[in-house]
Amino acid sequence: MIGGNARDDHYGLDMDGRINGTTNPGAPGLGAPAGLTRDLTVLHEGAFTFAGTNDTGPKWKGTIVVGDMLGQGGFGNQSQITPQQGFGYSSPVEDVYVQDFSVKFNTSVAGLAFNAEAGRVGYKISPYIYQRLDTTSYYHNERWDNGKYYFDGGILGFNFGGAKLDVFGGTTPGNSVVGQVGSSVNSTTVGPVTSGPINGSFAPGGASMAFNRQLGADLNVPLTSAGNLNLAYLWLEANDTTAATLNANRLSVFGGTVDFNLSKIKVSGGYSQTTFSTTPPTSSRTTTRRGTANWRTTATSGASGATTERSRLTTSLPVTGVDLALSETRPTSRASKLAVTST
Repeated sequence: MIGGNARDDHYGLDMDGRINGTTNPGAPGLGAPAGLTRDLTVLHEGAFTFAGTNDTGPKWKGTIVVGDMLGQGGFGNQSQITPQQGFGYSSPVEDVYVQDFSVKFNTSVAGLAFNAEAGRVGYKISPYIYQRLDTTSYYHNERWDNGKYYFDGGILGFNFGGAKLDVFGGTTPGNSVVGQVGSSVNSTTVGPVTSGPINGSFAPGGASMAFNRQLGADLNVPLTSAGNLNLAYLWLEANDTTAATLNANRLSVFGGTVDFNLSKIKVSGGYSQTTFSTTPPTSSRTTTRRGTANWRTTATSGASGATTERSRLTTSLPVTGVDLALSETRPTSRASKLAVTST
């Protein structure tokens, strides 16, 4: 249930950039301020999870969702905010979509044992490398807020002592250029994998790329009993028409994170870099990567042909906090993060 009350000649604006208290949510500029009862919108979803009952052998599960939260007027989709910014809330048409549907099993190849998950699966690494944004500040739900990108493909997991290597890949439903075939009954994309604006500021507008295929490797290594190191490399590839104007259709991302628990203090840091290139590679270029899921910060980029190197130091303690952001031009795009939090 969402609603706003405009008491003067100005609309309300929520944390997601949505307009509140208007008589015309689809075109606020043509509407007028309204009270809570006029602006009230009720959205709903029902998620039905089915799972096998095998104690041994392959195990399967899937979640089918019925509701009206997807689409224009609702929350749009699960991974983007900008398409809905500047508009109010209204009830989209009813829709049905598959959130996930997969089978898990253990197997081996040439004596190497591993576990596998295949179907429509979800995966995330970290906000700086590969993690879906929380696009619903006023709605909390595990499926919408878990940070995972969902794709049709598979995940292979290998264990080497205490270390774990995941290799994942597949296609992203709903990112087809021709016809925009969605992953819902109404052809609405559920959670597209996209880049941030290219050669522009980290704000609504500017060219961006929607990726159709992805392949990644994620290595997790324990550092003593109190620390952990994570290293990852991703290849994201697009059929997007934007790619033709950018002379690039692939985004490569690599980086890592490290964290330590020191009594009641947790220290974590991260670094990542992104590069655009063509497939097959005929030329390459670099650009600024999408910002992190932490909305307390803003990111900037250089002019066309230039990129931004961005570092961040954040201290968050029970009473005081410091947030420092530095930026300067560099020939490649890099992002780093150091965070100290109390538990």
